[in-house]
Amino acid sequence: MRIPKIVKFSNGATLLYFKGKMKKASAWRLSFLGGSTEDRKEGTAHFLEHMLYKGTPNRSFEQINKDRFEVCFADAKTSAYYTAVDTRRTNKLTKESLSFLADLLFNSTLPENFVESEKGVIQEELHRHIDRSKSDVYYYHFPQIFESNFDYPKTLGSVENIASMTKQDLLEYKNRVYVSQNFIMGVVSHIPLYKVKRLYKKLIEPQLTVAENYVPIKKLCSEPCKPESLRIIKEESIEQVKCAISIVFDVGYDDFQNKTVGSYIPTLIGAGTSPLFNALREAGLVYVFDKMTLDKYDSCTVATFGFNSSKDKLKTIVDKLGEIFSDIYQNGMDEKTFEQRTLNLKYLDDETAEAIDISRTLRNMCSNYIIDGKFHKPYKWNKENKKLKLEYVNKVFKQILSKSNRMYVTYLGNINEDDVYSLDEIKSKLLF
Repeated sequence: MRIPKIVKFSNGATLLYFKGKMKKASAWRLSFLGGSTEDRKEGTAHFLEHMLYKGTPNRSFEQINKDRFEVCFADAKTSAYYTAVDTRRTNKLTKESLSFLADLLFNSTLPENFVESEKGVIQEELHRHIDRSKSDVYYYHFPQIFESNFDYPKTLGSVENIASMTKQDLLEYKNRVYVSQNFIMGVVSHIPLYKVKRLYKKLIEPQLTVAENYVPIKKLCSEPCKPESLRIIKEESIEQVKCAISIVFDVGYDDFQNKTVGSYIPTLIGAGTSPLFNALREAGLVYVFDKMTLDKYDSCTVATFGFNSSKDKLKTIVDKLGEIFSDIYQNGMDEKTFEQRTLNLKYLDDETAEAIDISRTLRNMCSNYIIDGKFHKPYKWNKENKKLKLEYVNKVFKQILSKSNRMYVTYLGNINEDDVYSLDEIKSKLLF
């Protein structure tokens, strides 16, 4: 199966190219590494992203809003790692679309009047996310597991920082971070690579600035690295207690003998129709629950699930979870469930999915390269499913539920320590 090509240019810029099956449209992403990790004043990278649409020497604010939909249908994003503008558009508008994206990213004039008016917009966005995060158990849960956790308030900044933001703050960030050594252009297209490189040389490269004293961007620790913990967040306004549980086990992405196994784990211990949550629901213990996820890294994997319930039922829930996990640990998945799940997955094929949604392919390709620094070995669902054996699925279940793993538990709501088991007690009930 094909993997993306990486092209390094002499000025330090990078091109990620994947030849897609869709012949009439392409997906493009122009991005600069850095994001909120490079903020000297929290919220600068995100504020600058807002300002990209406010005017350039070539386009007024009004013209940008018109071209954004008629020429390019551009979108922008700032994360902990990067700021990007991207589009998915017919190949007939390739030059116009690329020229528009490049103009936004490289030539924004950062008009002073928009700097002031945009402060209110971003502060409103900040308040919305903070208010929403206060009722999201995962907002508190994942900082327990990761050394570096860049949530929305970090990326969006603080109310005080946004109020004091100046054009000079934005220019300082742009001049320091928006340089060719940080530039990555991602492309998913049927257009041949040599034509893509020609477009880059003509439309993009002349506008890039090479930093003479370039300092590489900061690297985040993106793997779970903190000691196991239990955390209780007191929030009296939340009616039901929200709980998130993660188990970290030492099997990394490349350690999985068959990567489709991750699609089988939620069959037993995920949400929806899984035996675990059906049993909890039928017992009247859990009414709202989240899908179980497996986040795979180079050296370990995080299995996470969550639920909402009343505080007087929490210990009973842990007891019930222990019974179900014990049965899974001892008996694993049965042949009938395994065959049914395999049948349900047969329609999946990576290349088909890539042809349907080239934007998703572009996002995944850029994220893998920026965050992981590499492209993981590709695989086809159908081919891998044929190789997957029930014995291996059950082996992974045992790995997840092994006592040697780290466990993280977060409770959010009107709850006290006496209402819950300690971390050691929870671990002794759920892991074997």
